[in-house]
Amino acid sequence: MLCEKPLWLKFINNNRASVLFKRAKNKGLVFTSCHPRRFDRELVAVRNQLPTYREMFGELMQLSFRFFYGKPPTGWREDDSLLLDHMNHELDFTNFLLGDSSVELKRFSNGADHYSVAGIREVDKVILSFNGSRRLEEPIFRNELELAFERGRVTIHSILSRETGEVNAHLITENFGGLTPVTDDKGHYPYADSFRAVMENFAGAIRGQVPNYLSSHD
Repeated sequence: MLCEKPLWLKFINNNRASVLFKRAKNKGLVFTSCHPRRFDRELVAVRNQLPTYREMFGELMQLSFRFFYGKPPTGWREDDSLLLDHMNHELDFTNFLLGDSSVELKRFSNGADHYSVAGIREVDKVILSFNGSRRLEEPIFRNELELAFERGRVTIHSILSRETGEVNAHLITENFGGLTPVTDDKGHYPYADSFRAVMENFAGAIRGQVPNYLSSHD
């Protein structure tokens, strides 16, 4: 079953989510959702290099994610919640990068075209900050992820063009001691690759060839 998000809000009051998980397990079904950021090339690169970054810069102190998107196409519902639509992805890729942890977040703003929250993870005390808006005139999706360590930081800048479907990503490492920042060009790639990877995992899990990339805990 490929389930739309956010599952918890829809079923939180009647425990139907637990029932769905149990039925899927009893029937041997694959129960998953679509979180393509786990397959974004630049995020995968950061996850793979986290041990190296910790050796270079010390403990991770803060994770900040900001996005600036083009205004939605005509017909977008003006009473939608951008927090509800988007923050589940931020929480998911944070756990993907850092490991599972409960987190307490405070909401500062939320609307159809903006949202802002901040809080702290329980397990490692990393401070989280998520901010986003859909207010650009250009048809693009600009994402900025910053990992601030004790002695340096790692920043990702990526821009997805709605017209071409191509992502242009850069990864920047900076030592707070004054060394010149180093930029690693992650190049251009079609964002469809991330969605294709989700569906390939789904199909492979159904065939029993690979584990489902999302666990029931996720």
